[in-house]
Amino acid sequence: MNQSVFSIFLKANGWLYLHAFERGCTVDRFSYIRDCLKAVVNILLKERPKSGTRGIKLLHDGARAHNNQEVLNYLNDVGLDLMPHPAYSPDLAPCDFWLNDYIKRNLIDQKDEKALFKSVTKLLNSIPQEEYKKTFEMLLIRMQMCINNRGDYFEHLM
Repeated sequence: MNQSVFSIFLKANGWLYLHAFERGCTVDRFSYIRDCLKAVVNILLKERPKSGTRGIKLLHDGARAHNNQEVLNYLNDVGLDLMPHPAYSPDLAPCDFWLNDYIKRNLIDQKDEKALFKSVTKLLNSIPQEEYKKTFEMLLIRMQMCINNRGDYFEHLM
């Protein structure tokens, strides 16, 4: 069974962007740039008209579409810095260590993708800013653990 795929962009005080890819769609470099990164950049430019993307650091996981040279070139062209991330490290992805479980615990089954998107959006809006802040503080702690563990998995150490 094909599952819905969401791309969620978070910031320290909330969520920035949510995109639902069509069921069965392959997320490749083209769709990632077109459907996600361009929208994120536009939102940042509206929210930060004077500084734009300057000073923004984007954390990607090891997904193939994230590490494609065209994606990296696009990020460079629009002035977004990419934070280094060990390959295949779910220990550092806030969606993996926090948000996905939060959504699963607080969301009931939905009848279709549209209802699911609406419910996820409502749930993201209901999360207090303090929770997002704590998650980013935890990310810094996890980054230090990753450094101390030389990029190896560390979830079992927590």
